[in-house]
Amino acid sequence: MVCLTAFLFAEEKLPIYKTDDPSSKIIGYLTVSDEVEELTIPPKKKKVVKYVKQRNSKKKKRVVKYEELPPGPPPEYIPVKTRFAKKGYVRRADLARMKERATDLSGIYSSPTGSVILSKSPNSPGRFNIVIQNGHGRFRAAISMGNVQAMNQFGHTRFNYAEPGCVVDVDLFERKVRVAQKGCEEYNSPQNKLEGAYNDYKEYRHRAEVFNDPEFFMTFRKYVWCPEGPSSCEKIRDEDGCDVQIIWSKDSRGMIERHCGEHVHKYRPMESMIPHKQDFYKGEKPIMVKAKRTDMANEWMIWSYYPEAKRFKMVRYGMRPDAAYTEIYEP
Repeated sequence: MVCLTAFLFAEEKLPIYKTDDPSSKIIGYLTVSDEVEELTIPPKKKKVVKYVKQRNSKKKKRVVKYEELPPGPPPEYIPVKTRFAKKGYVRRADLARMKERATDLSGIYSSPTGSVILSKSPNSPGRFNIVIQNGHGRFRAAISMGNVQAMNQFGHTRFNYAEPGCVVDVDLFERKVRVAQKGCEEYNSPQNKLEGAYNDYKEYRHRAEVFNDPEFFMTFRKYVWCPEGPSSCEKIRDEDGCDVQIIWSKDSRGMIERHCGEHVHKYRPMESMIPHKQDFYKGEKPIMVKAKRTDMANEWMIWSYYPEAKRFKMVRYGMRPDAAYTEIYEP
């Protein structure tokens, strides 16, 4: 017996047919919250007729036997027992995909005010990237935890994340998540915390983000330039001798632009980022995005905008914080 304990979006259901012919009547639709038992596929047989001699008779006796045929390729539709009928048929490949989804912990676990997103770490089996968000906009509690080990304890899957001043425990059981926290005040908001129950599960599907922050721009005569991390910083004027204007969310469509004289660098936002404590500035959480410079093939930057401080920071993505190229624009 296989018990499928995940859930699909409402439109994703697996039809159960009355026979192994997909044009036959559909007797129900299976979701991965249903129990399904795969039935044994009876071997195919062929009729064999033989005539054998009988003692004390000139006549031969007709004997009919059914011999099993050698196994062929697996059938496209296989018999299953479900709540709809003791025997129905499903497409074998679709059932296999459904069973695989049932064992995958990845997904979005939601509450009325927030969500926990679990996604498998691409390079580390048994580890997950976890994003917790609770609340909306600037009043949202949020934290991003990378490469966290999954541990099995008494039938539950547990994740533990710790950094100075913050411990987060995530407990997953029967597709329901409970989050507990100790400390982590910097990741809370006045209205919301990370902890809580997130009991509504659905599969995670990446969707392109929409960036529509209001446009904001400022002009800076000088900026802080750090070619090799914080230890190399100096305040300079642009090499062309012009003031630098930073435009955040050009035309409220998310594009970030750096203007200096006739030179314009454009950065297309690709993904929202959740700041960690080291990204805060005088207690203010920035709005952070991962962005790609449009005129260069592999130039990725993390842009941070601090509305209260009217401050911008750009850090080259994928480098150690102590060595990453950085530009800071502040009054």
